[in-house]
Amino acid sequence: MGRSLMFATLVALLGLCAAQDPQENLSSINPLQVATGVVNGLLHKGQAPIPTPTPAPYDANKICDNISFPPTFPIGPAFTLSKTVFSAADIAFQPKPNYVQQTLNYTAVKPLYDAVAAYAATQGLTLANRGEAHITVLTPPEYLNVLQPFISIDQINAIAAPLKARFCVVCLGRDTLPVNGTLNTVFNVVVRSPDLAAVRTQIFEAYVKAGGDGSRFSPVNIFAPHITLGFRATNPSFVGGDLFVENGIFKWDNSCFSPITLV
Repeated sequence: MGRSLMFATLVALLGLCAAQDPQENLSSINPLQVATGVVNGLLHKGQAPIPTPTPAPYDANKICDNISFPPTFPIGPAFTLSKTVFSAADIAFQPKPNYVQQTLNYTAVKPLYDAVAAYAATQGLTLANRGEAHITVLTPPEYLNVLQPFISIDQINAIAAPLKARFCVVCLGRDTLPVNGTLNTVFNVVVRSPDLAAVRTQIFEAYVKAGGDGSRFSPVNIFAPHITLGFRATNPSFVGGDLFVENGIFKWDNSCFSPITLV
């Protein structure tokens, strides 16, 4: 470093210290950091600012890189799912009257539903579905039975409106429950999403702040995000429908039935 540059750096440091209030605590000032900044400013004087690096392209499954996945139970055949299922950022938030969901690209999910329905038919099971795809963030029972007396659905939707949550796919889950002598069966894509858990945590905090009992709403511990594909169709002796935690069904890794490969 030339003498003039060293002198300029020293003058800048002395000027900085002189400008401080004598009563102010200077212990937090790092002279090395200040000197480095001054030198960099002199060296790059007249040059364009160094651009901020562009973030790497979004990889939906990387958000779960630090999560340990259990082995999928090898009960059913392997299935595939299009990676376009992750394009939720292109879909506008759709407020609902008593629950919250992240709407997904059904076009991406339908081929998987068709494949699962074809497999179910070989097992003597006819499936029905809703003709759409979403991840439920807040269930109707959670809102109607717990949250509603303390926070409105409008308040909850305001929290969830920016929802463009990332998620990763775990497996194809299968859930069963005997209903009036018929085994109701539901197939769903088990997913994980720290982003959705964070949204539920914000809802929980608003609920408690409004006077709600925290013991009645678990934002994360019983949250089992999933994409419902289809359920046993209604027949003369059975009314088909989805299954929930309130039915004693937990759509976590424990429900894994078949592996899913993203294509």
